[in-house]
Amino acid sequence: MKTALAVGLGVAAIAAAPLVASTYHVLLMLPFMAYAIVLLGLNLLFGYTGLVSFGHALFIGLGAYAGAFLTTHAKIRSLEVILLVAAALGALVAAPVAALCVRYVKIYFGMLTLAFGMLFYTFVLKFYRLTGGDEGTPFLRPSLLGRGLDAMPKIDYLVGPYYYYSLAVLALAALVMWRIVHSPFGLCLKTIRDNPVKAETLGISVTRHRFYAFVISAIYAAVGGALLGPPTGNVDPTLAYWTHSGNIVFMTLLARRREPRRRRRRVRLDRRAQRRRQIDPDQHPHRRHAAQRRHGAVQESGDRRRRSGPPRAARHGPLVPARPGLPRSHGPRDLAGRHGRATRTHDSALRVARARS
Repeated sequence: MKTALAVGLGVAAIAAAPLVASTYHVLLMLPFMAYAIVLLGLNLLFGYTGLVSFGHALFIGLGAYAGAFLTTHAKIRSLEVILLVAAALGALVAAPVAALCVRYVKIYFGMLTLAFGMLFYTFVLKFYRLTGGDEGTPFLRPSLLGRGLDAMPKIDYLVGPYYYYSLAVLALAALVMWRIVHSPFGLCLKTIRDNPVKAETLGISVTRHRFYAFVISAIYAAVGGALLGPPTGNVDPTLAYWTHSGNIVFMTLLARRREPRRRRRRVRLDRRAQRRRQIDPDQHPHRRHAAQRRHGAVQESGDRRRRSGPPRAARHGPLVPARPGLPRSHGPRDLAGRHGRATRTHDSALRVARARS
């Protein structure tokens, strides 16, 4: 209830910003909403699947360049068509990238995504005739819902129709993402993030779910990149540079909601137990010696239990005196010793003395 109330108040405040805030601050909200869409997708990959991508700027630049190409070369000015093409192109490019990257985890996954991101950056930087090189490509003003707004001043266009259009796209993207993370697919992603081995045991295809999460994240990034173009009117290669990927990773970390403390502790203990189970005793000297000692103690105790010896008196045998030549004196208690032990000792000492004499 509190979360829904907070979200409603936030949406109402954003919608009322053009009416109460200055033009400068309203213009700052345009990249905010575009990056919010990007972070929704990256959070699905990072926060719910546990994969950190250092090359997600690839899809931001892909969506931005797709919109610039459509408005400049293909003469397509409809923003709805631009967003659909950007989403489709993002999914198309993400499919082979994800097929290779999701086979790895941790730093290996991050380095592979970084390599693909820098490959795309080199492409847009070197193909000058297609992308404009370091100067970029112009992004012409798109039409909204079939209405051409070229006659409207650019500032009025951005703080008016385009602002509310971006807010509507953000709300729709957030609603779709909320549905995804609360579906069985989202619950499977959480299971994979917490314990991939247990997820495989439960029958969840870890690689396939990571692949789908990567593609969905790329679609969101491409849509957000397409919305970044109209406010500036130009798209340049810095959108695909690796520092841009680092910036959005930091944004995701800052915007991430902390999990409850008890759940974090439970997940930490599960991972520690999993690491202990994965350690081979033969590879760890201290654990190998401990295992050998435990194995020897168990085997020895088993042998003792299986062994059937003679009666107690015969097993212990006679007590040998400290000095065989001089038999020690025995008190009344010793002479009446348990099981006749003192008497046997006295007789043995006498036999030894007689043999020496």
